[in-house]
Amino acid sequence: MGQHDTVVEAPALLDDGVLRITHRSGVLRLAGEADLSHRDALHRCAAAAQAAGPVCIDTASLRYLDVQSYEQLDRFVADHRDAEWGSRSAAVRRTADLCGSVGRARPVGPGAG
Repeated sequence: MGQHDTVVEAPALLDDGVLRITHRSGVLRLAGEADLSHRDALHRCAAAAQAAGPVCIDTASLRYLDVQSYEQLDRFVADHRDAEWGSRSAAVRRTADLCGSVGRARPVGPGAG
């Protein structure tokens, strides 16, 4: 399948060749690598998805997520009752461990822990 584990048929909110963010049916999917350079895009995409209704942040296809980006997403989930963590890749779980957090909101879905 190539670079990502899951193929999602959805228009990209962002696709800069490093990070792809899609939103479909209440799921905000992040694939690739997210770092500080994506801070504004992460905020903009999460806010747009949340404005459309409840949102589940799925990072199962992220290979890298820096600490600041993880904390930004975790804060977003904590601050919005209708936002939650979805599936998380091993890389995202490692970053959560570095932050001393497993997510402020209840993780859901396979690989969410």
